[in-house]
Amino acid sequence: MATAGDGVSIFDDSIFDFDLIRWLEDPTLETFGDGVPKPGVSYPFSVSGLESLSPFDLLLDGQVMLSASLDATGSFAGSFIFPNIPVNTLHFITAQDSTGEFAYSMTCPTPEPTSLLLLGSGAGLLGLRKRRRAGR
Repeated sequence: MATAGDGVSIFDDSIFDFDLIRWLEDPTLETFGDGVPKPGVSYPFSVSGLESLSPFDLLLDGQVMLSASLDATGSFAGSFIFPNIPVNTLHFITAQDSTGEFAYSMTCPTPEPTSLLLLGSGAGLLGLRKRRRAGR
């Protein structure tokens, strides 16, 4: 890291380049559906950009959920049965091939009932307010 300053303050004058080609070639893991997992239900996903024809593991919070092989393009599409764990928190999903390369994603937590109640109440009040203004 290169720095410059006036003796009191330090400034970072490093320049970083964004490598679009590297970013586009990075492995990806994508989940489908509404994103909210349901225990005991199939959870679809796809992974791409890993080592072609390589075995890989799909992990949920570090626990292996599926072991399979990637196709000739380094991709796989499938699903796994979501385990009986709480769905009101984020869970990390990782696909890792035999070279150590990995792709990751996360699940979307289910909104808490109080959050849904608050959201519904706010939407209802906005609708009532709009209705009253339209009646004027």
